[in-house]
Amino acid sequence: MTKKLQKFNGEAITLHDIGKRKARFEGMGYAPAQWMVFCEKMLRIGYKVTVKETHNAHSKYVRVYGAGDTFYQVRFSNHLPNKRRELDEDCGFFVGVAHTGVRNTAMAIKAVGDFFNAL
Repeated sequence: MTKKLQKFNGEAITLHDIGKRKARFEGMGYAPAQWMVFCEKMLRIGYKVTVKETHNAHSKYVRVYGAGDTFYQVRFSNHLPNKRRELDEDCGFFVGVAHTGVRNTAMAIKAVGDFFNAL
């Protein structure tokens, strides 16, 4: 029987944390989830990253921190977001199918770069 994963609850993560999670997925025959690919890329660039995994849905809220307390939040989800919250821009970027279009991980990486370069 496979041991249940401990969910990330908003704490800072490391390349080691992502590596362990990716290895588990790959060991079960799955490709790493895109939020893992994104986090690994952000960590390798040098950003601090926190991840919050929701308990009832499959959403991941990833905060990428620049200098100080400035952060950009990216949500990865396999379901449509609440339309009002999406239109109110409750996070900086949404990866997945949304009411306003489909966005992918490469677009999220660019959005993070654009956000921090504009500061």
